[in-house]
Amino acid sequence: MHINKFALIFSLIIPLLTGAFTKTAHFTLKNNLEVIVRPITNSPIDKKTMYKILQDPDVCKTMRDGLPWPEHFIENTHRYYVEAWNTYYDLESLNITEHNLTFAFIIYTADGKPVGLGGIQNSTRGEPYKEIYFELLAPYRRQGLGGKFGQFLVNTHKSLFGNKPIEAVVVPENAPSKGLLRKLGFKPRLGKNGKPDTHIFPKWNNRLYEIFRLTPQGTA
Repeated sequence: MHINKFALIFSLIIPLLTGAFTKTAHFTLKNNLEVIVRPITNSPIDKKTMYKILQDPDVCKTMRDGLPWPEHFIENTHRYYVEAWNTYYDLESLNITEHNLTFAFIIYTADGKPVGLGGIQNSTRGEPYKEIYFELLAPYRRQGLGGKFGQFLVNTHKSLFGNKPIEAVVVPENAPSKGLLRKLGFKPRLGKNGKPDTHIFPKWNNRLYEIFRLTPQGTA
C-alpha cells in the first residue's frame, strides 16, 4: 500500500468535487464518553494505536479469522495513510481540490485512549467506487459511535466526491455491521440476477463478503 507522495501528485485522477470537508469531529457516546475523530498522523502514538487495533483478535476476526495483521502490513498501511494526508495538505495549500485520494481517521477518547480507526478507501475489488470501513475496539461498541462515525465518513465522501455511490464489504455473519450499514442508508448491491452481490477474497483465505451500496438520491 506504499505510495510516493510526489508521484501521487502528478498521477491524479480527477473527479468532480464539491469543496473542502471537515477533517475532525467530536462525538458524545451513549455512556457520555467524549471521543475525538481526526486524521492519522506520523506520530509514534498513532502508529502504536494502529498496532493495537489491527492486532486485536476481536477486531480481526471478521477479516482474518482472529489472526493479527502482520507487522509489515501495519507499517506500510500507516505510511500510506500519512503520505496520502500529506499529499492532500500539499494540494490544499495550492488551492487544488481535485484528486482521487483516500483518507483514514483515528479515534481517541478525550483523555487519549485508543478507540478505533476507519476511513474511505479505493475499492478492494478494483471497481470504480470508494468504500468506507471502520474498526472499533470492543469496549466502545454499542454506544452509538458506529452510526456517528459512519455518517461522518458518508458526509466526507459526499464533500470530496459528490453524489457518487459508495460501497462497503462485510462478511455475512457480521450482523451488527450490516445493521449499521442499513441505518446509514446502504442496501445490498444486487446483481443482474436480482440477488445480492458477493465477492470472494483469495488473499483472505477465500472468505466471502457481501457488498453494500449507498446510492445518493438522483444518481444511478
